[in-house]
Parts: sequence; C-alpha cells; structure tokens
Amino acid sequence: MIKKVESGLETLPLSFSYTESEFLNEKLYFTLHRNMGLKKLNRTEEEIVDTNYYYIEFIKAESLIDNSQGDGLWFFEIIQNRFLGAWSNLCSPERKKEGELFFESRGYDLLESMHPFQSRNKGVLTQGFQLTRQNNFFKMFKKSSFLINVEPIYIACMFAMFAIDVQCSSGARLNELLQISYDKECCIIIEDKGIVPTKKSYIFRLIPKGRIIEENYYMPENIFKSLAFIIEELKNHYSSKNLPIVSYSVTARKELIKDKKFVFQYEGSHINHFTLNAIIRFLTHGLSIETQEGKPVILTTHLLRHAFATHAAQTEKLPIDIIRRVLHQRDESVTEYYSAPTGQQGSSLLDTMHENWASYIDIQKEVVRGPEELQEIYQEYKEKVGTVSKVIGGVCTLDGVCPVKMACIGCAAKVPLPESKHEIEEAHDWAEVSKERFNNLGWVMAVRQLKTYQKNAKIELKEISLIERFEKDEYYEPNIEVK
Repeated sequence: MIKKVESGLETLPLSFSYTESEFLNEKLYFTLHRNMGLKKLNRTEEEIVDTNYYYIEFIKAESLIDNSQGDGLWFFEIIQNRFLGAWSNLCSPERKKEGELFFESRGYDLLESMHPFQSRNKGVLTQGFQLTRQNNFFKMFKKSSFLINVEPIYIACMFAMFAIDVQCSSGARLNELLQISYDKECCIIIEDKGIVPTKKSYIFRLIPKGRIIEENYYMPENIFKSLAFIIEELKNHYSSKNLPIVSYSVTARKELIKDKKFVFQYEGSHINHFTLNAIIRFLTHGLSIETQEGKPVILTTHLLRHAFATHAAQTEKLPIDIIRRVLHQRDESVTEYYSAPTGQQGSSLLDTMHENWASYIDIQKEVVRGPEELQEIYQEYKEKVGTVSKVIGGVCTLDGVCPVKMACIGCAAKVPLPESKHEIEEAHDWAEVSKERFNNLGWVMAVRQLKTYQKNAKIELKEISLIERFEKDEYYEPNIEVK
C-alpha cells in the first residue's frame, strides 16, 4: 500500500481492512497515515516537517462469526493504554493506579519492574513521542481508535521469537544468546556421517558464563533458517550486503566479547538485555500460563532456561551430567537445582514448545571430547536407543534406555510429525480390528491395552493437528481490501 501511495496510485489517508486467519476469525480495519513530525523552533513556535514516517490507525475489529466487536490482536490493549516504555514517569496518581491494576490483574510483578515493556533500543518496540502523545489525546477524548507504529513492533517480535526458539532448543543464558553473530567463527554446520542417514549439526560457538573461550551450542535446523531470515531483514534495514560491527552491550562480559556483526542489533546498536526481556514479555503478553497453585507466570529468558533443564531431567530422563554439559554449567549441584521437578511438569505453552525441541539436541557431540566415563555413559545409551530414530508417527528423541519397550504410540519422548500422520491413523485402525478380535476371544486385559493405545493415538493425532495449525497460520497471507 505504501508503494501505491508513493507511486501516486492511492492517496492518504487510506482506509483498508484484512481478515485474520481462522484462529482469530476477525476482520480488522485500519487507516494508513503519514506522520507530520513536529520540529521545535523555540518555546512558542513549532514547524511541521514531513518525515515520511508511515503509521496506521486501528479503527475496529469485527467478529466473522456474528459481526460483534472483536478483540483484535494481543498487543492492542498495551498500545491503547500507552503502557510501552516508562509509562509511569511524571504521571498522575490516577494514571499510576490505573496502570498498577492493569499489570497486577495480568500477573506482572511490579516490584520487579514498573515498566515491563520498556525497550532500551531505538526502533525496537518504541512508538515515538509524537504518536504516543496523539494516543493520549485519543484516550482523553474517549476515541476508540489508536495509532500504531508497525515497524518497531515487527522488529521486536522478530527478535523475541528467535530468542525463545534458541532458548527452548539449548537452554542458553541471556548473555550467551546476545553473542550470536553473523560470521563463520560463530555459525557452524557439521555433517555427522556416523549417523544413518547423515545428520547435519548446527552449532553456535559462544562463551558460557564463567568461561573465557567459546563452546558449542547445538541447534535445530529451523533456528538457522530463522537466523537467515533475520540477517536478510537487517541487511534491508541497513541497505547493505553486510551487517555493521557493533559493541557488545552486556557490561558483565564486555571485556571478553569483541566487537562483531551481532545478530541482535538494530539502528547500529547491540540489543540491550533489558530490551530482550521486555520484547519477550510483549510477544507472550496475554498467554495464560500458571503454576500449579494458580499463580500467573510471566516468561523471561531465565525462566525458559529453568524449563529446558527441568524438561530434560524429568521428562526425557537425561543424566544430570549430560544436562550440565548441554547447559554449559560447571557445578552439577546447580544443574540439579535448575532441573528439580515442579508440581506440574510444564504449562500448556511450554508443553507445546517441547513437542519440537528435544529431538535436535545432539548429545554425541556434547560428550565426544569429554571424560572417559561420560563417553561410556553415552555409548551405553547409544547401543540401546538411537537419537532421532524414525518410529511410528514421528521421531524418537530418547537418549536413555527405552522405558516403554518400543511402544512408541503415546511415548512422551516421540516428536509426532505431520508427514507421518497416516502411520498413526493406520495404527489406530489396526488396534480397532484387533480389539474386536480379542474381545471375541475374551482377552479382557488385551482389549484394555488396545483402548489405551487408541487413546494415545488420538492424542498424537491432536498434537499433529496443532502442528499443522501452527504451520498454516505461519504462512497465512491475508487479502488486504482497500476502500
């Protein structure tokens, strides 16, 4: 639409709408504007300057089911209520009380931070003074619409999604995550021909906490695909075929980290660690995640690391020593603390994430140069169950002795794959035929076992449908209607 405006095919303001995917099932209405920025000349005069800065005005959301008022996107309430940045600075007592009620009702700990969505990086999440001031006027006059600067939100979500993916794949610390750089010393791909079929290992070389040299962090292939996408976006942002070299922003490790082409950068600056946690909170705002006691949980980079360790130890049953190596920790007792079982093993959000990440951890590479006893542990496991083995309906991720004697349907260590959906369906149908036969023979226990088998098959088919739903939504391209 911007191209049409700049080529003279459309004029501003330009009203448009688009239909969200079936999962939101709403039609959203907007108006495209171009900002007329204010340049201060003196205390009493201001000159209007065209900054060529586009933004959109959200008009309304409409349910496609009954044409009632829709909820809109997850972050709309944050923008409309002006809770980005240091919202409480210089505000009235009434405004502060309003903000406190908003955040407390959604589970945010205001003692930890009064400003959960405060970015410290220009162009990342921040909306700009003029736009925020205009939204304040809209709120004062009880106008239902509000203005959105799209690009900073897009950039924030791009970095937040990548950070969550990396942490759920490796349990990396925040300062390790921020070390990822666009160079051959950091991003490495190795073919492992010791596994049939040949498997590629995707590695980030990063310096762990308490160390002074780089170590290997093994990643799934999709992480490198996301990395390539971000690099392309940054090249477009800088209008360059390369990324600029910037200084590392985390003070605690700054003396060890050279200036590099860091992937977490924007507007010529390295992404601040406060910014990273803020954009993760922003991306996951509104998700219902609770402890067993019903206390709301707000995701942070540190919490994701705990979740990774707990899942590896309690669900995947990996030895603490191997988990320590994967997490790059020196003290095994710390690993035991990180991986201690919780009252409820993961909430619904983390369970969904875990369906995909475990299969990509290459334990063999973690122990190949380790102590002899650690290698012996791995060899013992390898002889009994092979990592990423193809099984009915998916891929086995177990590196331990198979606890279910190869009864793969319903096993928590299996990652169901959409392309193997037919195998689970065939297994379910086989169980139905066998159940009828065993019932005629009077084999009551066998019939009960087959009922459980079918139940587990249905659960896996539901998991696959969720994966298919995610993939469908990821590639959904809305049809924009211009009025």
